[in-house]
Amino acid sequence: MVENPQHIPAAPGGAGAEIRATERPARRWVRTAGLVLLLLTALVAGQKLRHRAWGWTSFIRYTLDVQNAYRQGEHAAATGVFRDYDQKLREPANARFDGLDYPPLRLWIMTKWYQWTQRNFPEVTEWQNTYAFDKPLLYLNRTFELIACVLVYFIVRVWTRPARRQRDAALPTVERGVSRPGLAAALLLWFNPAVIWDAHC
Repeated sequence: MVENPQHIPAAPGGAGAEIRATERPARRWVRTAGLVLLLLTALVAGQKLRHRAWGWTSFIRYTLDVQNAYRQGEHAAATGVFRDYDQKLREPANARFDGLDYPPLRLWIMTKWYQWTQRNFPEVTEWQNTYAFDKPLLYLNRTFELIACVLVYFIVRVWTRPARRQRDAALPTVERGVSRPGLAAALLLWFNPAVIWDAHC
C-alpha cells in the first residue's frame, strides 16, 4: 500500500508572489533604461538645437561685440594678459580702458580662443562668422549650461527633500532618490530659449 505524500503548506501568496518578485528587477531595469534614454535624448536634442540656432540667427547676429572680443584676444596674445592691463594703466586717463572692458578671466579665455584659431585657421586674420571658427566659445558656453543644469537639479532636490521622503516609500527602488521636480527644472533650463539665444545666437 502506497502512502500519500505529506502535504506541504504553500508559501504566503503562492506562485503569484514568486512572479511578482521576479518582475521587480525587470521593472527596475526598464525604468533605469528609460531614465537614461530620456537624458541622452535631451542631451542630443539640446546640442542639435544649439547648433541650428547658430545658423538660424547668423543674419541678425551682433558682430561688433564678438569682433571686439577677437581683437582683444589678439592683442593680449601678443602682449600677455596682465601686461595688457599694465599697458592700459600707462595710457592717458581719457583713453586708458578704451575698448578693454574685460575682466582678466574673460580676457584670458578670448586669448586662448584667438590662439586656437591661429593654429587651426592660420590664414585668417579677422573674426569669421562661422560655427567652426567660433566652436571653442560655443562649446565652452554649452559646458557651463550643462553644469548649471546639474546644479539646478540638486538645488531643487534639496528644496523638495521633505516631500520626497514621504513619496519614496510608495515608489519602486529605482525611482527613489530621483527628484522629478529637479529633473524637470534641469530640462527646462537646458531647453530655455533665453539661454540658447544668449549663448549660441
